[in-house]
Amino acid sequence: MPLNARMGRTDDTLPVKHYLMEYSVLQQRREALLTELKRFHDATMRATGQLSPVRPSGKPNPGGREDAMLNVVDAEERLRQVIEHTGEALAARLALIERLPDERQKTLVTLRYINGLSWEKISYTMHYERTQVFEIHSHALCEAQNVMKEM
Repeated sequence: MPLNARMGRTDDTLPVKHYLMEYSVLQQRREALLTELKRFHDATMRATGQLSPVRPSGKPNPGGREDAMLNVVDAEERLRQVIEHTGEALAARLALIERLPDERQKTLVTLRYINGLSWEKISYTMHYERTQVFEIHSHALCEAQNVMKEM
């Protein structure tokens, strides 16, 4: 029997829970994109010439380096746009948490979905029993769902 069925909780059916759970995934994606952007930037700024005794085959392309540089600059701009969009998605989740009415709910949801703490660490940090933490969490998700509907 699933844990939620035993405890009578139905918060797994709330879309807001999945919405908040995406925070850590979005954060990881943003970090990966920032790493890729840095790699592109480093490649753009690198200026090393290599002499080769072999002549290039085919037609000479005097603008080849410039074309390659423009492609890198375009890729950097697209990455910046994706990173900005990801940052907006993270900010939207933080704004949702901030609109919760109770500070205990804000703290619990932040510890769980933003910091990724386990239930045991949350109950220790907040000085509540595990059942109290689940009760606050359940109410927080219901409130967050209502706030999400209003947005």
